[in-house]
Amino acid sequence: MKKLFLISMICFLLVITSACGNGNGAFKDKKTITIGMNNYTENIAYTYVWKQILEDRGYKVRTVFLEKAGVWVGTANNDIDISFAPWLPTTDAPFYKKYKDQVNIEDPWLKNARLGFAVPAYMKDVNTTEDLAKVASDVDNKVIGIDPGSSINGLAEQALKDYNLKSYTLVKSSEAAMLSELRKAYEAKKTNCCYYVESSLGFCRL
Repeated sequence: MKKLFLISMICFLLVITSACGNGNGAFKDKKTITIGMNNYTENIAYTYVWKQILEDRGYKVRTVFLEKAGVWVGTANNDIDISFAPWLPTTDAPFYKKYKDQVNIEDPWLKNARLGFAVPAYMKDVNTTEDLAKVASDVDNKVIGIDPGSSINGLAEQALKDYNLKSYTLVKSSEAAMLSELRKAYEAKKTNCCYYVESSLGFCRL
């Protein structure tokens, strides 16, 4: 089996804050700041960098793990003060549409990021999304995705339709499970197919 990767369009990772704290020193009167994060590697890293920065400035910081939907709900309800989890304008568009009047979107943290299908570098015959059609049976017609309910999975499913990859099934798992599958594939040099990756390319080989 081979392993590939997921989809999509240009996205921006932004800072989201609760409506009661709209940037520019909005948390200066709070003794404790609650940061909501989801269990994605990059989000954990961003969160702990800012936790250290805020603690160095005298704040107490509490971090809470939540699914992506929970981050938005918690922030909208003022249970979370700030999060670095949102991906806009595309990936988290459904959440933003629902909660835009209850949250503040601050400056982008990471610009011009994209989500895309990717394959191990040793898959020499797969260089574009369209090429996935040629290896469908080799990879058991599976794309390994991330968390059920994530917007990224929805985008992946749409991409499979857009590129006429109808024989593929998106396997919803988690970032950790997806990375584990990728690691095992590389170690065995298997022809495994379809993972989620954050990338500067729409399609890439890893």
